[in-house]
Amino acid sequence: MAEQSGAALGASLYLLVEAAAHADDMAEAFLDANREIAATGEGSSGAFLQRETAGGTVSPVEAWWTRLRDQLQGLLGENYTNLSETAVALRKTAAAYAAADEDAAAKLLDVIEEYNSEPDPDLEKFEVPSVDEPAPVVKAEMPDGYAKPSMTRRRND
Repeated sequence: MAEQSGAALGASLYLLVEAAAHADDMAEAFLDANREIAATGEGSSGAFLQRETAGGTVSPVEAWWTRLRDQLQGLLGENYTNLSETAVALRKTAAAYAAADEDAAAKLLDVIEEYNSEPDPDLEKFEVPSVDEPAPVVKAEMPDGYAKPSMTRRRND
């Protein structure tokens, strides 16, 4: 994009705004999945009780399930957060470039207006991006037992 200006830059900036809308859409899917996994923690302890003939104790499987659930829920939550923050960054970038190039800003507004006249049914109408857009306010539920994965690879020795 550094070599573009005017209308060509405005058209490219629209692609950033569109990518941001898709990132928001994907983020919502991760947030929904995060909430669904979180809901499995409510009342699941009864599923892990052993029969009375085994003494009515809690199955050792419960601890493993809880760890798995916490990790999955946490990963889904992190994906939501990362995609939401990416969407905001893409819109802020488009807004900053548009603020520096009047022709690009005009083209960006024209393309957004054209899109909004017949928007994609899976996406909302696009707002004009702003460099002052706040960070996402919705936070994913992160379980207490979530351990953020390490970025280092483990080797089998």
